[in-house]
Amino acid sequence: MYKNKIQKFLPVLIVVLSVVSVLTFSFFNSHDRVSDEKNKFVLNVKECNIAEIEHRFSCYRNAIEKYYQGDLIHLKEWIEADQLLSFEGEDISYAIFGTNCHTFYHAMGDFIATKEAGGDKDTDSLVNNYCSTACTSGCLMGLYKRTALIEGYPSDLLRSFYEVCPEESGHQCAHEIGHILHDKYTYSILQPIDDLSRDRYALELNSYRYATFEYPNLMAPFEECETVVPENIADCFTGVGHNMFVFAQFTVDGYRTSYAECEKLPGVNRDRCYDFLIYRIGINDAATKFLSGTFEEGRSICNEVAASANRDETKKHCYRGIGGGLGLFLDSEYANLKITSDNLAHIQRNVLERINLCEESEEEWKSECYRGLLGTRVKKLYIDLNLYNNVIEKILPQITSDFEVVG
Repeated sequence: MYKNKIQKFLPVLIVVLSVVSVLTFSFFNSHDRVSDEKNKFVLNVKECNIAEIEHRFSCYRNAIEKYYQGDLIHLKEWIEADQLLSFEGEDISYAIFGTNCHTFYHAMGDFIATKEAGGDKDTDSLVNNYCSTACTSGCLMGLYKRTALIEGYPSDLLRSFYEVCPEESGHQCAHEIGHILHDKYTYSILQPIDDLSRDRYALELNSYRYATFEYPNLMAPFEECETVVPENIADCFTGVGHNMFVFAQFTVDGYRTSYAECEKLPGVNRDRCYDFLIYRIGINDAATKFLSGTFEEGRSICNEVAASANRDETKKHCYRGIGGGLGLFLDSEYANLKITSDNLAHIQRNVLERINLCEESEEEWKSECYRGLLGTRVKKLYIDLNLYNNVIEKILPQITSDFEVVG
């Protein structure tokens, strides 16, 4: 009797087991494919970490484009999962927009703007749904920068960027608006970057109406900072200086072109131009020399830019930039790292070692290096890790939330 029942249901059982087997195989095969794609994406990003500095943004942008599968959420999940990506390379040089981590997120924001902007998806929802604030809000900056180009840089749009800016990213938003205003009135830095992306990485990008004035108006970005973000003018100025720095990476004469532009400006705007450009040179160039242990080279950069600008007092901004550059590097490496009893001592030792690099500054400007460092999220890291540095302990009470190193 039982034998007959088994024989009767055996074909059904075989079919069920076959279906389960196929579904199980499909699930694991699909899971393996996703894992394989994720691993390839990570490896691609690691290759970008050691590309030429002016190529890294385009390289990251290409990696994101290549592994996009019609859904931005999966990319966001990949990036956020277990600190999947490491932005350490074989050297510690910065990409054009800042640390590798910041530049990667810049590329992510740029990609979001090209794929998702317009229609019923306003900038606010794109920021909240797809952008994190990791690595000093690089994603938000990239999104704003490309969106402004697409829309033609209207002032009311730039004001709205600041109005919808997440509360914790106010400094970063004002900084990016400075970038955009320089694009608007002089030349859009996205043009040479897009040309590189097309030529070197075969990215298919739209042809945009880039701003490329034969006679750029360098006064206008500084002036419009005061009307678009009156609450946060200084950070807006840092964005103008940073954009000038980025453009210098694509010109034959480099900084000399930027110095010549600054020299043409009258009065206070000439000072702003030199100060914020040299501040950026400190962050991106001189700080990386300190990080690599070539301190004399780092100090020489500050000496050379001060001599070229014919103003010794600008060393203050260069050394504050060095501190800011050290802090941004530490932020990209440690700020989001999960601290446990197993790794605490190691992290404390490494962070303090980087902080103490400010001791290699010229004596007169040493405190400026520490001020720049404490203008980054390393201030919180220093307190949370219960570290001690004699100079920092003296100046820490003077550091306010009004100053933040970004980009």
